[in-house]
Amino acid sequence: MRVFKFMRLVCASLCVAAVSACHVKIHGPIGQGPDQDIDDQLTEGLRVSADFFGDYYGSGYNNFILLFQIGKIDPVSNKFIGYGEEVSIDLLTVGGSKNELPVGTYYIGNRNHNAAGIVPSTPWTVRDDLLDKGVDISGYPESALDEVINWGNTYLYRQSNSENYSLSPLDDAKLLISRRGGQYYFSLEIESGYDDYDYYYIGPLSIVDRSQELEAKEVVFNRIGGISARYEGDVWGIGASTWNLFLDNADKPNEFLSIEWTTSVVGTQVPVGSYDIPKDFYTTKYKNMLHPLYFSDDVVYGTYYGRENQDGTFDILYAPEDEGGWLAIDKKGDVYTISLSFYDKEMNVDFSCDYIGTIVAVEIQAATKAEGKTQRSCGKAGRTRKASLSAVNKATAERSFSNRGL
Repeated sequence: MRVFKFMRLVCASLCVAAVSACHVKIHGPIGQGPDQDIDDQLTEGLRVSADFFGDYYGSGYNNFILLFQIGKIDPVSNKFIGYGEEVSIDLLTVGGSKNELPVGTYYIGNRNHNAAGIVPSTPWTVRDDLLDKGVDISGYPESALDEVINWGNTYLYRQSNSENYSLSPLDDAKLLISRRGGQYYFSLEIESGYDDYDYYYIGPLSIVDRSQELEAKEVVFNRIGGISARYEGDVWGIGASTWNLFLDNADKPNEFLSIEWTTSVVGTQVPVGSYDIPKDFYTTKYKNMLHPLYFSDDVVYGTYYGRENQDGTFDILYAPEDEGGWLAIDKKGDVYTISLSFYDKEMNVDFSCDYIGTIVAVEIQAATKAEGKTQRSCGKAGRTRKASLSAVNKATAERSFSNRGL
């Protein structure tokens, strides 16, 4: 599903702006910074605000949405009253945070999100919208399907009133940002259609942190190259058995999913049942529970999706903590149906995995009564995403699958 970070635009027959836009043409050269006397160039009535989205595109660059607005806005509907203009800039930066916008000069880049700059206007059509919603588009006229609803988060919007408005992409743009103390200086040049527009602003900048408000990215892991199970016995000392499943990625052999849970079911066959992550996992243990990511004696345990690196390190790519995770296991004959779902809060990812097939490789690794119970302690992983391979509760030899390729 395509997500528009700043939901200013909503669909009407073509599109309606739920907030708005800004345009004022200022003649003369763009100022070079706050040291230049440009008071006579400042765009009258211009407001500038920013929303911070963190590494929204997952490319290693921080993402901001800048709004350059002129016109009165209704505080309830968040729409312009009468005349209004807005330029939205989808900006990628090196560094920056929820408290600071990096200075520099930015130009329109590419749609790969792999460099600092302004993300280009990207058309979103009626066809895109219907397909995104799973609607059958057969029978729709091509002219209607090709109609553009919006241009993503880089655009120019203008209205004389709520009935007369226009929304257009930016063909070119140059943004200069500098700062002294708490004062920011913005100089923005844009081209849209056959018109050029210049904007100048000096003043404070309000930055709203929206990095935790985004719709979660969906990651589905179904390309499974092999699966094995491990029975560990009563490692918690609570009269329940701990199990592990390891599922290899068929396309990326160095990546795998670890699932760990505790069950009251007795036996050395992979048990069926439903298991959730308890909210108080790190302080209380239950006989039936799915385990989130955790450390015990500096070893990584629990449920996570990870990657082995050639340099001897291990990256935890996705993992739940003490919320938003469940596991369901069913069996008919020799065939298991396994479903896992969890939410990674730090990465803002909804992770899921489904497997239907046999489990041939089962390792028994439980302590005998004579050896005594191995009571494992646990601590929060602290969102540590990298560890040495020796600190991971698995070994390649333990995952030599006889049923690879299922």
